[in-house]
Amino acid sequence: MAVTRPGANSARTREQPVAAAPSRRHGGDIIRLVAAFVLFAVTARPVRANTVPQLEIDVFRVANDLPSWLGPGFLVIMQLGNVLAAPTLALAALARRRVRLAVDLAAAGLAAWLIAKVVKEIAQRPRPGAVLPNVIFRGAPDAGYGFVSGHAAVSVALATAASPYLGRRWRRLVWGLAVVVCLSRAYVGAHFPLDVVGGAAVGWAIGAALHLAVGAPGARLRAGYVAQLLGRLGIAATDVRPAAVDARASDPYLARVGDRWLFVKVVTRDRRDADLLLRGWRYLLARWMRPAPPFTAPGQRVEHEAAMALLARAAGVRTPRVLAVGSLDNGVGILVQEAVSGVALDIDVGVDNRAHASDEDLRALWQLVATLHAARLVHGDLVLSNVLWDDDRQPWMVDFGNAGMATSAGQPNRDRAELLLSLAAVVGAERAVDAARDALAPDTLAAVVLLLRRPGLAPDARRVVRGRPDLVTDLQHRLLS
Repeated sequence: MAVTRPGANSARTREQPVAAAPSRRHGGDIIRLVAAFVLFAVTARPVRANTVPQLEIDVFRVANDLPSWLGPGFLVIMQLGNVLAAPTLALAALARRRVRLAVDLAAAGLAAWLIAKVVKEIAQRPRPGAVLPNVIFRGAPDAGYGFVSGHAAVSVALATAASPYLGRRWRRLVWGLAVVVCLSRAYVGAHFPLDVVGGAAVGWAIGAALHLAVGAPGARLRAGYVAQLLGRLGIAATDVRPAAVDARASDPYLARVGDRWLFVKVVTRDRRDADLLLRGWRYLLARWMRPAPPFTAPGQRVEHEAAMALLARAAGVRTPRVLAVGSLDNGVGILVQEAVSGVALDIDVGVDNRAHASDEDLRALWQLVATLHAARLVHGDLVLSNVLWDDDRQPWMVDFGNAGMATSAGQPNRDRAELLLSLAAVVGAERAVDAARDALAPDTLAAVVLLLRRPGLAPDARRVVRGRPDLVTDLQHRLLS
C-alpha cells in the first residue's frame, strides 16, 4: 500500500467493468493439472480393460435418447469443440486487441485437438455404434476411435484458457457452453460418456499447463467502474487509478476525494486467488498453513479486515484509518482507508535498502509489533511489503486481511518469524538478528528459530525460505549462538 505522489490522470466514469490484470502463475493451476490427470486416469481404466461398463451404457442411452427438437441447438453449440473453433475465437480476440487471449486460445485449442488424436490412436476404443445396437445418430456417424472426445478436449481447453480473462458472468457462459458441447457428443451418438469425460480432462490439463507455463491474468475492475462503486458508498471520487501494489487476493486502487487520496481495496469473486480448488486444498492443509478462511464471500473478507484494522488502531498500532467498508449486491466487497504517504523497504528496486533502514527504524518496527501482540492480535502476513515508513520514519502496519485474535501464547511467534525472514532478506541476517535480540526475550527467540523453515508462514516468507536457504541457515546459527 505504498503511496507516492500520483499525477492527475482522471478516471473515466463510463467503462466496461473488467480489464485484464498483470499475468502471473497461480497455485490453483497446479491443483487443476493434478485433478485433470487423476480424472483422466480414472476414465482410462475401463478403456484399458476394453470394456464398456453397464452404468456408462445407461448414461449414454439417457443422453442419446433426448428429444430430437434439441438437435439444432446442440449441433450449433457443438461446433465450439471443432478444431476450427480455436483459430476462429483467436481471430475474434485479436479483433478486440486481446493479443494475449488470442495466443492462449489458439495454443490451447490446437494442442487439445492434437493430443486427443494421439490418445485415440493409443486407446483405440470403438465408438458406440460399433458396440451397441439401436444407437441414434444425428448426422453422419463419426469415423475413427472414440476415446477421447476431441470436441470435449477442445471446448474445455478453450474454456480453461479463457477463464482468467473473463468476468464471472462470461466465465459461467463459456463453461456452460463447454458442458453442452460435451453432452452433445453423446446426444449425436459419437461418444460414450467416459470418452467425453476423458476428453474434458485432457482439455482441462492443457489449459492449466498453459497457464502454469506462461502465467495468466485475472479479471480486474476498471477504474471508472470502481469510481461508480465508491459513489454507492457516498464517496465522490474525482480520480481513481490502480495502485502500484502487489496484491494477491484483491485489487488495490487510489481514489482522490477533494485534496486527499484514499486507498481502496476491492475484492471480487473473479480473483484467481479466490479459486475454490486452491482454497479448498489449503483448507485441507489448515493444520500446516494459515490462509484466509476458505469460501468466504468478498463482503465478509473486507468486513473482517476492517474489524481487525480497527482493533489494531484502537490498541495503538499505526495503521491507516478505516473510512468505509461495504458489500455491494453485485458480489463486490470494498474497503476504503486513508492512504499513507510512505515507502516499503522491499519495493524500491535498485536502492540499497541497508542504507535506508537504520537501527532506529528496526527498533521502531519491533516496538510496533509488540504493541500489536500486546493487544492479543496477530497480523497473519507480517512481511516488509505490509510495513510502510512515513516521512517521519515511523513504521505503519497495513493489510490486516489475514489478521485475527491470538488464541494461544505461541501464535505471535509466526508473525515474528515472518518478519525476521523478511528483514534478513533486506538488511542482512546480522542486523535482523541484532534487532530481534533487542526486542524479544531469549525463550521467544528460541521458539521463533523452530518456525523459520515451517510451511505455515506467509507466502512471501516461504519464498525467502525456498530462494535463500543459506540465509535461513545463517539466521538459525546466529540466533542459537
